[in-house]
Amino acid sequence: MKIALTAKKRKNRKESTLYNIKAAGRPKIKNLDYIRHLKRPKLPSGAPLHVTLKRSASYSNLRTSEFKKIVKNAIKNTRKKGLRIVYFTIQYNHIHLYIEAGSVQILKTGMKAFTSTIIYYLKACQKLKKGISFFKDRYHLEIKKTPTEVKNLIRYILGNTIKHSGTTHLNCAYTFSFSNKCKDFILDKPLFYLSKMFAKQFTSLETVS
Repeated sequence: MKIALTAKKRKNRKESTLYNIKAAGRPKIKNLDYIRHLKRPKLPSGAPLHVTLKRSASYSNLRTSEFKKIVKNAIKNTRKKGLRIVYFTIQYNHIHLYIEAGSVQILKTGMKAFTSTIIYYLKACQKLKKGISFFKDRYHLEIKKTPTEVKNLIRYILGNTIKHSGTTHLNCAYTFSFSNKCKDFILDKPLFYLSKMFAKQFTSLETVS
């Protein structure tokens, strides 16, 4: 039996190669707008993380008081897993999180608790559409290793409302910091050295406007 060295496309969009004759495994996603399902990188000790979660296009605006309450419950469950959320903002179709995780396992269990809690409460409110996933894809992860990267990330998250809305002032109703005195959200104080460097500088949202 001859084995084709070149990829042979099948109807199910899987490929047969010399090393994968039966074309087993996950089909390749050709849409570049999606995040490839690759193995997560190792986390350097003390490196803050930037996580972005996007909703599916089939759902409406996330900036509602009802969804904000759901995120509040998700943060509570995430804290139980050891994952610390220091800053976050809710935008029209995505969420930005500044988090600290001591290990890959904490990141894995913490983000699973965060996303599953959101799905649970959306089901309870009958907001989920049958057969349509709420999140567009798996979360996007960026590791910040230098002080400049961390500073820019904090400014980006706290000032993200200005970028997307075009206003000249910050809307604090959907952007939160650990230093804000807000009864609705109690976020975790930063423990990593890179995060503590700018903790006093960004004591209020007005500092980034």
